[in-house]
This record gives sequence, C-alpha cells and structure tokens, in this order.
Amino acid sequence: MKVEGSLRPIESVINKGFLIGFVFTVGLGTINFGYSIGVFNSLIVDFMLVFGIKPEDRDFWSSLITTVCSLGAFTGAIFAGAFVKFGKKKCIHVNNIILMVGCALCLVKNLYVVTVGRFIFGLSAGSFSVFVPSYINEITPTEMKA
Repeated sequence: MKVEGSLRPIESVINKGFLIGFVFTVGLGTINFGYSIGVFNSLIVDFMLVFGIKPEDRDFWSSLITTVCSLGAFTGAIFAGAFVKFGKKKCIHVNNIILMVGCALCLVKNLYVVTVGRFIFGLSAGSFSVFVPSYINEITPTEMKA
C-alpha cells in the first residue's frame, strides 16, 4: 500500500519503535492498580507501625485500605465512559492529575486522609482501564493490528 504523494510503502513510514514505546508508556497507567494492591500487601507491617494501629485492628485496616482502592477502581470504571466524549487523550491527562492527587494524599500521615487518597488512586486506576485500551486501539495503524 502506498501513501498519497509518496512512493514509499506505508510500512517504512510507520516508526514501529516509536509506536511500541508510546503504547508501552500509555499502557503503564493500567498497571497502577495491580501494583498498588501488591505493594500495599508487602508494606502492611510498616504501615501499622507508622500509624500506631493495634495488632487486633490490623485485619480491619488492611482490608479497608485494599477494599477502598478496589471500590474506587469500580467507581472509576463505571463512570469513566461518560467522559470519553471530551477525548481519550485529554481524559488520560486529567486522569494523571487525579492519580497524582491520590498519591499525594497517601503521603499525609493521617489514616483517614490515606484512605481517601487510596480511593482517589483507585478511581484513577479504574478510569485508566477504560481510556487506555480504546486510545491504543485508536492510535494504532490498521496495518499493524493483528
């Protein structure tokens, strides 16, 4: 297949290295959710020490912090579709800002603020699961789709 005004075949016009790197970079947003839950499980002992949580309350707070992230992801995935009309790329940019706010709240040494931060982080992770796959499908040239 030839590109209009060019004698080169379309395969040589598409920079596959750039496209693969771009897709990988955009796709990193979808990894956040699994990473967030996995990392918290390994830090639970330190988390309990920093916040002075008693051993008998450990299971409650561990479950709450993990569940609130999943609840945020559920909420983000359900309501993200309504924002696609503003453009997937813009939604990904705004979602990155929401992600940074959630991460910043998790740095505050207050248990309830960390819980809200984890919810906002989950909200962003759920939204990424809606925006990123359709954006990658949108930017990938038809010739490279399997």
